[in-house]
Amino acid sequence: MFKCHACELHKLRRNIVLGVGKKSSKIMLIGEAPGKEEDAIGKPFVGPAGVVLDTLLAMANWCRDDVYITNVLKCRPPSNRDPNYDEMSACQPILMEQLGLIKPKLIVALGRIATSRMMDTNESIARLAGTVHRSKYGHEMFVTYHPAAGMYDRSKIASMVEDFEYFGRYYRAKYGGVT
Repeated sequence: MFKCHACELHKLRRNIVLGVGKKSSKIMLIGEAPGKEEDAIGKPFVGPAGVVLDTLLAMANWCRDDVYITNVLKCRPPSNRDPNYDEMSACQPILMEQLGLIKPKLIVALGRIATSRMMDTNESIARLAGTVHRSKYGHEMFVTYHPAAGMYDRSKIASMVEDFEYFGRYYRAKYGGVT
C-alpha cells in the first residue's frame, strides 16, 4: 500500500486518492482534491461531482473506462477548503509520476486549482475554456469548470457541456478516437 507523509493532511485522511481509469489512455482528467466520499472510498470523483463528471464524459462520448482521472491533491483538505501551496507541492511528485506513467496526449483540467497548477496562470476558467492550451509540462490541455461548480451554479452547466463535446470532437479529429 502506498504511504505518504509529505504534508500534514496525512494525519486527517482515511485514504490516499491516487487515480483511476485506463492506464493506457491518452486522456487524463485532473481535478482539485478528494472530497468526503473520495476520502472514504479511495477513488476520485465518486461523490456527487463524480455523477456530474460521468454525465459530462458521456457528452464527449467517453466513459470512465476510457480516461484516467486524478487530482492535484491526493488527500482531502479539511472541510473541502482549497489546497494550499505546500500541500500541492508535496503532491507534485506523485502527479508528475502519474503524467510519466500515463503519458497523456490530452489533459483536461477540471477547475481553477487544476488549471492554475498545470498552467501557472490565474486566468479565469471562463476566459480559458473552449480552446487548446499547453500545460507547463508541454501537454495539450483543455480547461473547464470543476464538475462541482455546475452543482452550485447551474449557469455553468451549458459551458461545461459545450467544453466536453468540443474535447471529444477535437480528440477524435486529431487522434482518431482511440483513447
